[in-house]
Amino acid sequence: MKKLITLLFVLFLLNNAKSQYNFSNSTLNGPWLLYRAPLSIDADSTMYIVFDGKGDIIDMSGFGTNSGTYNVTTSGDFQGTLINIPISGGSADTIKFSGMLTSLDAGFLIITGTNYTLSKISNPGALKDTLAGALTYICGSKNTTFIIDSNGNI
Repeated sequence: MKKLITLLFVLFLLNNAKSQYNFSNSTLNGPWLLYRAPLSIDADSTMYIVFDGKGDIIDMSGFGTNSGTYNVTTSGDFQGTLINIPISGGSADTIKFSGMLTSLDAGFLIITGTNYTLSKISNPGALKDTLAGALTYICGSKNTTFIIDSNGNI
């Protein structure tokens, strides 16, 4: 009986903790890092995505795209579509994604069956980084330098 009461109490706390947030499209406003843990040179590892807070993706690395749309529910679930432009040319296609926010600055995102950790860049003006030899499965190996200004522009 104690185990059942403890389990119900823990579930209540988890549900209550999550319900303290009222998520919306504006929750995703700004730049976020996406990464797989542990980081690996054999697959997509560290990327960024920039949301406009109104339902549009304005920049993203790693998927041959810099645009798309998204929608966040009040519970933190979200889904969207990336516009993918093939490296070899040809017509653009779409890539569906989904995810869940676990707080105002963290969550996860699933693209093409791969789960990424999603982490908001909380002080964009402080970030300047170079990913030397960053390797992505889809786009190949390249050195990537990104600078994020105080407005979240990369």
